[in-house]
Amino acid sequence: MAVQTNGIPYADVFSVEARWVARRVGSRDLSIDCGIFVDFKKNTMLKSKIRQGTIAESTPVYLNLFDEMKDVCAANAEPLDETEEEEEDDDEDRSLPEEEMPEIKSRFQIAVGQARAIKSSLMKYCGEMKNTAAEHPAFQQIDSRQILMAIGSLFALLILCWFVSPDATVPQNDVTNVSREEMEQFTKRLDDMNSEMKEMRIVLKQILSLMQESHSVSHFGSAEVDDEL
Repeated sequence: MAVQTNGIPYADVFSVEARWVARRVGSRDLSIDCGIFVDFKKNTMLKSKIRQGTIAESTPVYLNLFDEMKDVCAANAEPLDETEEEEEDDDEDRSLPEEEMPEIKSRFQIAVGQARAIKSSLMKYCGEMKNTAAEHPAFQQIDSRQILMAIGSLFALLILCWFVSPDATVPQNDVTNVSREEMEQFTKRLDDMNSEMKEMRIVLKQILSLMQESHSVSHFGSAEVDDEL
């Protein structure tokens, strides 16, 4: 759903696009996701303000539209037959038993802790890279492609960690909607990221070592010149 506006400032610069994704849950329920996107047709210095303002102003409209859709679906819903009722009962029986909840909760807390540890480690190494580059003028003597590759990979991993790691304000004990399969997938993703982090740490340490060696060589050369003078 694309919406174009007229009569407002910068109306020819952007359009609003809403994407609705519906998937069936159970025998008669639907799960609907709605995303609002601002599509810019022209370059402008006010992209950030336009995007924030447009999303803030249009969100209530789409929420009202969503409520209307729910009312229409509920009004036209057909009663369940016996077969569908049995299928819904089967879906309810697939929920995790109570005795397995402590184990799932413990694994969930461990996984969240691993994600936050990876995020903290990434930020630490990014900070060391920044400080070393600022303190050593010999930074320019190192192969810039290696540095850009390392920084780019670290930045990508940082974004990925932020995506998979829950916010610090989110309660870690709420695992009502977490299935065993989801926990296994989540843990596997964290293990894969741990492996990538180990490789990136090695690369980053090598780059930092090269920077420090280059800085030491430049100081040694300047000292020899001073002695000759």
